[in-house]
Amino acid sequence: MNKTFYCFISIFGLIFACSPAKNHQNDSVVPLSQYQCLATQSHCNIETKQGVFSVTFDRKNIKAEAPFKLLVSYKGTLQLKQVTGFMEGKTMFMGKIPLFFSQENKSHYIAETMVVACTEPSMVWRMWFTADLYDNDMQTEVKQGFFIDFSSEY
Repeated sequence: MNKTFYCFISIFGLIFACSPAKNHQNDSVVPLSQYQCLATQSHCNIETKQGVFSVTFDRKNIKAEAPFKLLVSYKGTLQLKQVTGFMEGKTMFMGKIPLFFSQENKSHYIAETMVVACTEPSMVWRMWFTADLYDNDMQTEVKQGFFIDFSSEY
């Protein structure tokens, strides 16, 4: 065999050895109907003057350092314009983790995030949310804040 063949095999091997690994678990799309409340979640539905907000997750348990998605849904008379938020440790404060939401449809926003591992095997987290709501004419803006607590394990 000649040097060209070995060079080709070496380059081919390096290309595959250096490509990023794919996490096929997170590649799958979870239908909105399959999002669920966690057993450790403080509230699934938050009733406000403007309507009801629901916070659900794409899995039954939250594990440290494993990405998960959360869904914020709204039912009410106003229009949901935007959802923002952040997460912080309640058991042990370790700073704020921002939540970046994308609009799924008129009343559903999804964010993907993860929690970090800590010295405690089980950790309680608090997620803070702010929903920007508008009336049908888009003239009056209402900001509604709420939070939920949930637990994670590692």
